Amino acid sequence: MRMRAFAAGAAAAAALVLAGCGTDERVVNVTVTTHTGVTTPTVPATDTGYTTPTTPTTDDGTTPLELRLPPSRTIDGMGSGEVKRMQTAREMVTALFAAGDPGVATATARLNAAGYEDGYFRDQQGTASGAPTLVRTYAMRLRDDGAAAGEVVAATDEVVRSSTASVQRVETNNNYSRALSVKLPNGETLLFVTWASGRDVYGMQVRGKDVHKSDVLEAVNQNHLAWS
Repeated sequence: MRMRAFAAGAAAAAALVLAGCGTDERVVNVTVTTHTGVTTPTVPATDTGYTTPTTPTTDDGTTPLELRLPPSRTIDGMGSGEVKRMQTAREMVTALFAAGDPGVATATARLNAAGYEDGYFRDQQGTASGAPTLVRTYAMRLRDDGAAAGEVVAATDEVVRSSTASVQRVETNNNYSRALSVKLPNGETLLFVTWASGRDVYGMQVRGKDVHKSDVLEAVNQNHLAWS
């Protein structure tokens, strides 16, 4: 996935991940606009603020993927957002990328090669002073554990490789996640964290003056413990 994180639409974060960072201007556009492209399957899951278990559990594989997303209350001051389903790699990439982005075909092929089966994402807007401007959370089910782990590495490596903005790696102190901090031209920071839990790949992209790094990394750890 390329980290064109909030590309001209709700694609900002994912673009960052699925396709890599484009120009600085592109990154900013991605985070600000609302995606109006392909209509995705509706009947989205209703976000009830589901709280991921705080202790390790044995995953029997019956919990729906949409309920495995980190809770909407991970960061204070954010709207609940709507969980939307992306049943194909093409739908996921189209939702994440700006219309006409040349990286769409490559990203779609990459996820198909990894055995993309299903996916969900949620965008949340900041509603309180000091809260991030936008938080995007997503989950994708791939072929197997190896494909998921490979996507985590490929996504972050591509961001570092292709971004023209200042990108720094963030220490996560584990072997299942990777995180990057990107300085945006408008002075905000974009924190991108992606991790694997079994054959599922997750991502969180947080944009704002304060990206609440400790809250995000804790949510990542709890999610991994719950669903691995």
